[in-house]
Amino acid sequence: MKIEYLLQSISLPKHYYNDFSCSSVIEVLYTEKDDVSDLMKWLHDNHLLHRKMLLKPEEETVNFLRRLLKDGNVVAEDLWKDFQNDDEWIKNNLLNLKTPIICRINDISIYGPKDAKMCDLFISDFDFNEQGARLIE
Repeated sequence: MKIEYLLQSISLPKHYYNDFSCSSVIEVLYTEKDDVSDLMKWLHDNHLLHRKMLLKPEEETVNFLRRLLKDGNVVAEDLWKDFQNDDEWIKNNLLNLKTPIICRINDISIYGPKDAKMCDLFISDFDFNEQGARLIE
């Protein structure tokens, strides 16, 4: 009986982690030229849910980047200086990306807000010393 009352009296906030919705996560996109160990430690130390994705010249990477460009409110020029809309060009120019890239990826569903975007925060060439406050605020 006491446990039931305790559970009924607790009102949990709508957002639990990252001050985002429950299903948001910070995605760290990087290439083999990037050392993201300090960045990953910083995210962990600041209690930010995250995952990392090594960008390789594969179809999966191209599809993810295309989806980011289409649904994620991201402009191709934020990723590359001279973008060409061709899958082979993307694969061949992964090392020219402005990396590491930080995206706040949201799980879009029919239950979420109608104006929700797959990516509502995007920072290319991320430096946590200069831009980290944007993730914490």
